[in-house]
Amino acid sequence: MICGWMILKINNYDKKIFAYWFFNPLLILELLINSHNDLIMVTFFIASIFFSTINKNKALEVISYVASVFTKFMSAPLIFSLFTFGKIKLWLFKLSGLGILFYHAYYPRYVWYYSWVYMILPFINLKKRTWTIFFIFQALIIISAYSKFILQKEWGQLDWMPPELYIRWLLPVFLIISETNIFSKLKKLANNKAN
Repeated sequence: MICGWMILKINNYDKKIFAYWFFNPLLILELLINSHNDLIMVTFFIASIFFSTINKNKALEVISYVASVFTKFMSAPLIFSLFTFGKIKLWLFKLSGLGILFYHAYYPRYVWYYSWVYMILPFINLKKRTWTIFFIFQALIIISAYSKFILQKEWGQLDWMPPELYIRWLLPVFLIISETNIFSKLKKLANNKAN
C-alpha cells in the first residue's frame, strides 16, 4: 500500500502507472502471496526515490537505499539513483531495467526475481504498448513456471510448453523493439532511399 502511494506521488498521480504496478499479477502472486523478501527491497528502493524526488530528504534517501541493499544485493548497482537527475537518471534506469531482464535470461532463476525490475519500471516512462508486451511475456513466464506444479503437483515445465528460456530472452528484445520504434524507423529510412 505504501509503495503504491509513493509511486502515485512520484509520477504525479498517474493512475496508469499505479495500476500497472499495484495490480500486477506477478507482484501479487510472488511478493504478497508467496511472501518473498524482495518486496522489502523494492519498497525501500522506491522510498529512496520518493525521498529524492518528492520529500527532498537526502538522509532518508540514503537510509532507504542502504536498507534496500541490506535486504537484497540487487539494488546495489542502482546506486547512481542517489547521485543523478533528469534525463541521465532516466536513461540509466532504462539501461538497468534491460540489464536486469538480460540477467534473468542468461541466469534463469526463480520467477519472483522478475520483481527486481519493478524497482525501476514506474520511473522510466514506458509506452503503453511496451507495458502490454511486458505483461504478456510476464504471464507466459508465470504460466511456464507454475503450470507443471498446478497440473501435476511437481516443479518444472510441462512438455508442451515453450521453453521458458526462449520467453526470457525474447522479453527484453521485444521491449527494445517497442521502445525504439525500430521497424517504423527502418520503414521510413527505406521510403527515403526509394524516393
